[in-house]
Amino acid sequence: MFILPAQAIGARASPFSTLMGPGNCFRSLKKAKEGTSRQAKVEVCAAKSNGSKQDSQRKSGIPRKRVEDTAATRIQAAFRAFLARRTLYRLRCAVRFQSLTHGLPVTEQVSTALSYLHSWSRIQTEIRARRINMVTEARMRQKRLEDQLKFEAKLQKLEFSLLPDSSNGVEAPEPRRISLQRYSKEKQQQPSGREP
Repeated sequence: MFILPAQAIGARASPFSTLMGPGNCFRSLKKAKEGTSRQAKVEVCAAKSNGSKQDSQRKSGIPRKRVEDTAATRIQAAFRAFLARRTLYRLRCAVRFQSLTHGLPVTEQVSTALSYLHSWSRIQTEIRARRINMVTEARMRQKRLEDQLKFEAKLQKLEFSLLPDSSNGVEAPEPRRISLQRYSKEKQQQPSGREP
């Protein structure tokens, strides 16, 4: 609530010197109504003695429509003042919140949190890359093992076919055996990363 100079000194201020609240408005309306109602009662009594009710309303000087208009205006002013105070309070809260969030400790906290997030994402990408690398290495090892087993099976087949046939008594020619040995040595010396 605003403190006006009259209130700060301690002097009594009128109800309309501060922002008019709903309570002050109703009190002032009640006082105004009481004043006019007293005048109206006196005039009504005088009019009754004369016997004319319509003349008394004309003589009161304040038509009923004007009183209702002023009351509505005061109520609207009080409500607008209430809305203005509420908006001002919310605006002050927003400014206070912004000052808290834009302060030095908050910016430091945000920067450390961001650095932690960056490091965490870096660690996660490294872990993911290692997993992929491990999977590919395992596949390559498996492929090499399968190739080695196939090669050994072919080699055994060839060696078996080159063995001398005991039933015929014929031995396999020597040059063919030498070329087979060269082939097996070359196959073993090939780089392991290259697929055949």
